[in-house]
Amino acid sequence: MSKITANIFSEFEKSLLKNMQELEIVKQQKEYVLKNINIPFRKWLYSGTTEAYKNKNPFSVLNEDINAESLVVPKLHINLNRLQNTFTSKYNLYEISKKNHPIVDDCTKLLKTLSKKIPCSKTNTLLGQTKATLTDEMFFEDAAYLDYITNLCNSIGLTERHTKKTSRYDSIKISETGKEFLKLTKADKFAVLQTAAVSMASYELKSALASKAEMLATLLERNGEETKSSVKLDFFSEERLSKMLSGKTTNLEEYYDEVFNALGINRKKYVDYFNEKAAQIEDLDSAMEDDQLFLSIYVMDIQNMFDTYFVVPFSYYFMSFVPTYSANFNCQSTIMEMLLAKENKRMCEHLSYSVPVALTATSIANVQ
Repeated sequence: MSKITANIFSEFEKSLLKNMQELEIVKQQKEYVLKNINIPFRKWLYSGTTEAYKNKNPFSVLNEDINAESLVVPKLHINLNRLQNTFTSKYNLYEISKKNHPIVDDCTKLLKTLSKKIPCSKTNTLLGQTKATLTDEMFFEDAAYLDYITNLCNSIGLTERHTKKTSRYDSIKISETGKEFLKLTKADKFAVLQTAAVSMASYELKSALASKAEMLATLLERNGEETKSSVKLDFFSEERLSKMLSGKTTNLEEYYDEVFNALGINRKKYVDYFNEKAAQIEDLDSAMEDDQLFLSIYVMDIQNMFDTYFVVPFSYYFMSFVPTYSANFNCQSTIMEMLLAKENKRMCEHLSYSVPVALTATSIANVQ
């Protein structure tokens, strides 16, 4: 790793430590932030700035001289010392492509582990020591990432669920389809997984929006807006999402307008109202007293929903595109949001932070 690259990662670490000290967070909170280090690291990677490259995010710096078919991505490992309340970090750089991608290696490792039945939750995520061990062996040492690829494999039948009346938990195991998948080349595995991920994102987005439909209709009525009896969710279709991975750049401001126009909502009106009022509201409960602000929060939440189910998996796990954010990475704000989310006490002012304004496809996108 070059000295310049090492300095870039050093800046991230110094900023993280400085802001944790300034926020005076307790030991358990510090441990939580470090165990979930991929959240601030991902945001910094795409929207951070460095002393040497004021106008470039770290991801762009790492990929300045790379060939057109590959990408350079960093892997971050944090080693916690709970007794001394300290940590050490290690950064490694990997060149990835469709023929050599960590998500393929991780899914392969997962399926081989599932050669025998492993206890799982109702949502098909692994439980117990197996999950803890596998998490540490993943490219992204993050339980949320392991949950994602476990559900991804399940969504296309690479695993099968087993129920036993005498057991407290169900279990999952590799299926015959999963065994056939393991015989594919790495490039073919990547193509299968990326296509499956588009389908899963489409399903999750449609399901999440449907779960908000009743409250949205109520809030629209309270705000004197016209409610639609039915809405086609074409904007969350597999075809629509795939286009974002086959084109060069997607303007998400225009895309969000398309989504909300279909819902009969003037997005700009409610986003502007949110930005005007949000900083004055102490918590989400008090925001419910203002119908217009409450609807504005729903608008922001739908945008964040898109970030959760589509942007994070494809920008970080698959590296299929690079998100562009309207604001630079704010370490302190990110730490606060993480801790508030942990306690289920999200503050209004943080809702707009993680929403990107554009997506630029990388060389390993191009879903067919």
